[in-house]
Amino acid sequence: MKLFDTLSSTYKLLPKVGTVTIYNCGPTLYNRLHLGNLRPILTFDFLIRYLREKKISYKYVLNLTDIDEKIILKAQSEDKSISEVVGEYTYSFLSILDNLGIIYPDNFPRVSDNIDNIQLIISSLLNCRKAK
Repeated sequence: MKLFDTLSSTYKLLPKVGTVTIYNCGPTLYNRLHLGNLRPILTFDFLIRYLREKKISYKYVLNLTDIDEKIILKAQSEDKSISEVVGEYTYSFLSILDNLGIIYPDNFPRVSDNIDNIQLIISSLLNCRKAK
């Protein structure tokens, strides 16, 4: 099976040895999930099940966007704190994963916990002209 590697912009065969690293940009936690949010989650779930069946090692990360203008506006419109909004929709998101039997990622990093790293990555992408 070939998968598209966004870092190298090429298709690569799945390795028979080593670990496949998978990153999925998860939801912004300001509203309930819709089909557009679920499609990539389901696609990655199918991939994880395939990797498990083939006994291919993997590391799967799905980020949670817990700081965003949409979240701030939702909190203001509902007279709630940002953490209340994020907590409510995190619970909703995880409940949907559970109800659908989705395999959890190895890690759910939150954007708010990684701002410094995100800024470094953006600077690096700008410096090597992979972003504008």
